[in-house]
Amino acid sequence: MLAKVHRALRRLQSPHKAVSDFHISLRCPDFPAYERIDSSDILDRSHYTFRGYVTPDGWLDYEYRCQHPAVPERRYSEDNFNLIPSAHKEMSSFSGNGCGPFHLTFYVWDRTQEYLNQSGVARADLDAMSGVSLFRDGLRVLPYGEAGNDWLDLDKERINNPSQRIGNQQIIGFVEVQQDETPGLRDKTNREGLIDNIAFRDLRALVRAAMNIFTSQWIQDRPRQEIRTPAPKTALQQAKSLATAVAATARDDVPVTLPLPVHATQPTQFFSTQSVSVEHQSVLPLPLAPDAPSPFVTQRQALRELMEQLQQAEAYQSQSEADANQREQVLTHLAATGMAAERVAHEFGRQVHAALEALGDIRHLGRGNSEVNQAIRTLDACLGTLRNEFRVLAPYESGWRLQRTQPTSIRDASELALKLNNHLISEYDIETIIEGTDFSVISRSASLVQVFDNIIHNACTWLASTDTHRQITITMIAKNGTVLMSDTGPGIPLHMRDQVFEPFITLRNGGRGLGLYITRELLRSMQASITLGPVRSNHPGAMFVLQFPIQEA
Repeated sequence: MLAKVHRALRRLQSPHKAVSDFHISLRCPDFPAYERIDSSDILDRSHYTFRGYVTPDGWLDYEYRCQHPAVPERRYSEDNFNLIPSAHKEMSSFSGNGCGPFHLTFYVWDRTQEYLNQSGVARADLDAMSGVSLFRDGLRVLPYGEAGNDWLDLDKERINNPSQRIGNQQIIGFVEVQQDETPGLRDKTNREGLIDNIAFRDLRALVRAAMNIFTSQWIQDRPRQEIRTPAPKTALQQAKSLATAVAATARDDVPVTLPLPVHATQPTQFFSTQSVSVEHQSVLPLPLAPDAPSPFVTQRQALRELMEQLQQAEAYQSQSEADANQREQVLTHLAATGMAAERVAHEFGRQVHAALEALGDIRHLGRGNSEVNQAIRTLDACLGTLRNEFRVLAPYESGWRLQRTQPTSIRDASELALKLNNHLISEYDIETIIEGTDFSVISRSASLVQVFDNIIHNACTWLASTDTHRQITITMIAKNGTVLMSDTGPGIPLHMRDQVFEPFITLRNGGRGLGLYITRELLRSMQASITLGPVRSNHPGAMFVLQFPIQEA
């Protein structure tokens, strides 16, 4: 009970904003460790820090810092980053930011035990503070950030992609609003959270969009995991059992020199001829100079160090296997979805064709009856429309059987991809232009259509939130085998230009980050490539350069 009170008091007040005439203290003489309720000590030792301010218009000014012990320190800052395009599908306001301005700060850790030790952070302290909390006028609004309250869907999205997303256990976050600047954020009558209205939904969407910006920076600075074949679990378990058995007979009067490359912690007392019980020695993180001599420890301490290393290796292997299983499940789900769509397209087309033939057979029955004739004409028109709509899926129907490669027109593939996205193009009033000289490439038609479909769909999604003229332009340059695809959307942030073709990289709330990765892989199978066009100061939006092999005349 005392631990729960201590945790609640540590998180009751924002460390970034003092509240006048309000002070928190805890007096507990029997357990003095609980009297410390200041949270700044652990926050100062985070591996990654992200501080931002979201303006009333939904623009973000932010500073990012990496101080992970295993990678070089890096700082990055950017002003006037528009969050609306990333968040608009989850927002309820039609006029931008419907909640008002707010500040946010994320402190994030790599929970690998070795790195926590090097930063002097205990997992128990991180567990007690973790989560993203909401503060109004410096005081916390419950239940946001409590254990089990995943109001930003961090854990939900991490389950789908564990290696590319952070979870609530890794972050201590603060979202801070002022009541006079965010009047739309109103308490529920039972005081358990805020009313789920336009203001709250916009706040949540914008915080999630800011989290995507942080994630895009964090991915660049994570320690690169060594690619290796994990040892069989039985081997690790046997090694642990052996180390445990040896430790039972280990001695305190036998010196052992720990090799520097694997020495992560250093005992506070070195070996001496006087026997010292291992229970009375503490192990604390202490960085060593590269040329420092290896410390002597007792044989018992060396065995304990070995057991800790084996335990970390086992935990690392378990996490790696869990991440691999999650990735496999995501890809299996996507493959199953594609196969289901293929079956639907094939079966629906077949049934529509059969229905049209049957309608032709009964057409003569309606002769002389105007009402029957009208009904037949209506059915004929409806079935014809459905048949035409499903024709755009024809290239995909036999996709898993791998169509033969053949000369495929760039213009035809582009027009079919535009037709696939016609509902978005019409809804958002997007002008589309195909210009230049058509040429053919050797490909499977389904693959080429999917390339254009992925890029056009992305463009439509980002154009949806822009207030300027919306346009997608496809320029064909036959003599070079080049296609330029550009739009007038918000464009790709500079810090993400090296990542956009990697899997699971996205700034869009709820996005999977697979479209451009799949596009790149499809083009590679055609001996083609895709790159980003140059940054154009006088033209907003993104440009992609597709380079195809030039066919022999």
